[in-house]
Amino acid sequence: MFGHNKVYFLVPIVVIALGIFFYSLPAPTLENDVYSCNKAKPHLRFSCYRAVLEEYFPSAGDPEQYVRALEKDTKLSLKAVDNQSYAIFGTNCHTFYHAVGDFVATHAGNKPLQELLSYNSGKCTAGYTMGVYKRLALADGYSTPLLKSFYDVCPQGQENQCAHEIGHLLHDKHTYSILKIIDSVSEREYNLAYPQTYQYAVSSSTDLNAPFEECEEIIPISKPDLIRQCYTGIGHNLFLFSEFSPDGFTSQFTECSNIQEENRENCFAFLLYRIGINEGAPRFLEHNFTSGNNMCTDAANQTGVPDLRMHCYIGIGGGIGLFIDSEYSGGEYESPTLTDTERLIGYAKLCEKAPSEFIDNCLAGLMGTKFRKFYADFKLKYEPIEKILPKLNATFEVVG
Repeated sequence: MFGHNKVYFLVPIVVIALGIFFYSLPAPTLENDVYSCNKAKPHLRFSCYRAVLEEYFPSAGDPEQYVRALEKDTKLSLKAVDNQSYAIFGTNCHTFYHAVGDFVATHAGNKPLQELLSYNSGKCTAGYTMGVYKRLALADGYSTPLLKSFYDVCPQGQENQCAHEIGHLLHDKHTYSILKIIDSVSEREYNLAYPQTYQYAVSSSTDLNAPFEECEEIIPISKPDLIRQCYTGIGHNLFLFSEFSPDGFTSQFTECSNIQEENRENCFAFLLYRIGINEGAPRFLEHNFTSGNNMCTDAANQTGVPDLRMHCYIGIGGGIGLFIDSEYSGGEYESPTLTDTERLIGYAKLCEKAPSEFIDNCLAGLMGTKFRKFYADFKLKYEPIEKILPKLNATFEVVG
């Protein structure tokens, strides 16, 4: 009898406990769902963000209104969670705004391009602009006039980012769209289907020389730094394909080794640079320095030109800087404290864990990001940076 009473006594306790558990779960809100996406595997985060936007912002509404609201929303946390891994397009912040641009281009792509671009300020290294460009280019079939218009109407101050995205799109044009893979992930993992059918491959044959050559056709020859940014986009696209390749970087390095000699080194160098940003920098941020250094060595050895390893370290410094920009994009440094400035110098000191011959390359990459503005505005002093400042290229910018 006592046993039965004990069971009956336990039932309400269990019910109450379950009620407390479910009551304590975060309520489904845009903020909480975005935060959950931050914790997804890197290659899933874009699709996760994109599905959340579709859920919270009905496509029948006005995308401009949604973007303006997101720009003002200070509650959204796009910081790294548990580790410093990058999402597929870059930091969580950059990748989230990539998804916002993709959403707008999907549902309002018939509006004038300049109007679509005006909805967003360029937050998080112009992730929004890149998302708009990527979806519109796919819908159009990557026509040269459209890609040229992307450069012509690029918002002031985002020229580096626009050139970078054009490089992405040229690689898509002459191979096939990376969105073919990403859209399939979105549908499989998040039941997100796009309202129109796309032709993901517009070329009957793959030509990896063509993207490099067309960068020089679309970007004015008088802008060599922007042409190189176009190359960084090709390298980033190669990196994206390697993320879904069974043999990782190997097949992409093999592709680079088979192109014309005048393009081969750029192909190797800018892929190494992106590996440094997306793979090396997170290892350094997590203090896995041996792993980060070994990765740069192994990747450079795969090119057959080990001297190109410096590009991996420029990428590591750049990746650290992009992470800082993403983590503190909410303006926490408007009135920096001593703790803030010490933290910033601490990030710079991560470059000391690179082999001695590559420390300056790492710091140069770091100073190609918003970190350079922090360094000047807050009158930071770090001797290794002071030493290289006179030699830095003032127009160099790490994007995406």
